[in-house]
Amino acid sequence: MKRTWANSLVAAQIILMIALIVEPQGSLWPRPGWLIALAAILIFAGLAITVLGVVTLGKSLTPSPIPKDGATLITSGIYAWVRNPIYSGLLFGGFGLVLIGASWWHCLTWLLLLALFGFKARWEERMLAQAHSFTFREYARKTGRFVPGIGKLGS
Repeated sequence: MKRTWANSLVAAQIILMIALIVEPQGSLWPRPGWLIALAAILIFAGLAITVLGVVTLGKSLTPSPIPKDGATLITSGIYAWVRNPIYSGLLFGGFGLVLIGASWWHCLTWLLLLALFGFKARWEERMLAQAHSFTFREYARKTGRFVPGIGKLGS
């Protein structure tokens, strides 16, 4: 049951990311050149952050929020800055797509993605806290969830 729920979350995340790409553009705001440039920066920065998160996890990588048995808790590299850089990267890139899309659909889809990643991260972090007890709690006290310094867990 736990694996089915985890796979459903991964499928929802993929669907929401695809939706941000294929949803028709709107006209909620103008898209001058500087905004397109900002969106491109967010998209490419998001991709870079995501790739760094994937590469840094190495053998501990899994698309599921359920950590691999015996996986090492990674707290170095980009994980020294944020606990969930893959989600952060996808959110930054997704926000770039929202800026380009300029529609209510894009805004709603991104907010759903944010809520999904918030839920998924909290669930994953509870399992990491069980598996790595004190080490994870200490790490989460000083490291933000999606953005450096924001979303630290209390003592």
